[in-house]
Amino acid sequence: MVLFESGQLALATAALETIERDFPGDAATTLTLARALAQAGRAGAAASVTSQLFAATTQPVDVLIQAVEILDGCDRKTEALRLCENAIAGGCTDARLHMQAGSLANQLGHFTHARAHFMQVVAHDERAHEWFVANGLAIAQRYAEASHPDFALFEQALTRSDLSLRARASLLFALGKGFDDIDEIGQAATRFSEGNALRRQLRSWSRDDWERLVQSRLCAQAPAPMPRPADWTPVFIVGIPRSGSSLVAARLSSHAGVRNRGELPWLQHLARQLPDPASAAASRLHELADIYQSHLLQDDAPARFYLDKQPLNLLFLDLILSLWPHAKIVHCHRAARATALSLWMQDFADAQHGYAFDFDEIRAFMHGCEQLMAHWQQRYPRAIHRVDYETFIARPDSCIAALGAWIGIDPLQSSPDATAPGSIATASLWQARQPVYSRSIGRWRAYAQAIPELAMFPDA
Repeated sequence: MVLFESGQLALATAALETIERDFPGDAATTLTLARALAQAGRAGAAASVTSQLFAATTQPVDVLIQAVEILDGCDRKTEALRLCENAIAGGCTDARLHMQAGSLANQLGHFTHARAHFMQVVAHDERAHEWFVANGLAIAQRYAEASHPDFALFEQALTRSDLSLRARASLLFALGKGFDDIDEIGQAATRFSEGNALRRQLRSWSRDDWERLVQSRLCAQAPAPMPRPADWTPVFIVGIPRSGSSLVAARLSSHAGVRNRGELPWLQHLARQLPDPASAAASRLHELADIYQSHLLQDDAPARFYLDKQPLNLLFLDLILSLWPHAKIVHCHRAARATALSLWMQDFADAQHGYAFDFDEIRAFMHGCEQLMAHWQQRYPRAIHRVDYETFIARPDSCIAALGAWIGIDPLQSSPDATAPGSIATASLWQARQPVYSRSIGRWRAYAQAIPELAMFPDA
């Protein structure tokens, strides 16, 4: 544990493997080993060790939940869901397992199963709305009419006096989403406004900090490029959130030889350790590059292209193109009013998106992103390919074909799982699995009267 907590992962892993061999089935050892393996980028080994713990013996529910969280973090969501459902089938009634199963089923596109798990939580545990079950129910479907029972469920929950502000906000966002689905614009705008007002009371985002960060990145000296092995290509999909990155990643990952790693946090984590990359020693840059690569490549079958769709990697394109000069940057762009409205309608859980609950803050955030992308485009014009959301929606096949050709993906190769985009952990988990549709294009016009703040953004 001392070795693991001090970051000496190789030594910690060796010690833990010895203990596990001598004391097989010890949950504390196995789970710590799994975390060490995951921390080292060996997600497959971490998942294997975790699953083996449950192969022969039944474990307490708290151990099971820890294992599910490890598997989820390793993007082994199918295995995590299987553990949950096996325990439930074996008689475990803990609502936490149903909540975990519902979230995992949503991310895997098993929406009917997800709903069944969420409704089990609602029926048997008063903490359901503190666990934001309304969000799980709302984002996994498109409502057709106000008579759907979820509307009454959410409205009834809002009458409770014991809910936290965070839970109440989640319900309001879920109702707003439902009313938006059925084109009840006035009702939707009211609920989103109320939800955003509550979330503003809870956020910790600072516009001053954001603007200082942007200016520091604009003024930073670019580190020298470092030649590295180029038998695989990292592809970074960046842009303002809600600009189509999940849709683009889902389509690209349908090609053989492309591995989608979702929104990895590692580049931002490593960048924080380099306040001035240009003055960092080459050995330090190589060390951090190796850490990131271990989480991008992992220990499954090798691929030719690896996708990281963390939108805010746009802050660090100079670092990316120093560490991997052959990297491809896909810049997802969407019309400003549509982007602002979509951000404002989303109940982000991550503190780094605390700007999204106020239009003034959204404008400041978007301005910073636009400054950065203009800066990077001028500095690295050949490394960046822009994908316009509106063009993608209108002509998805030709847009993806052009993008794939620019990246170097063989358009004739497709994965056997081309129709299944895998797990999606963002708010686009339902939309990214549907045929491309144009409902969102110009959607802001329906809200222009109800939300006059949209006028502060350009309409393109």
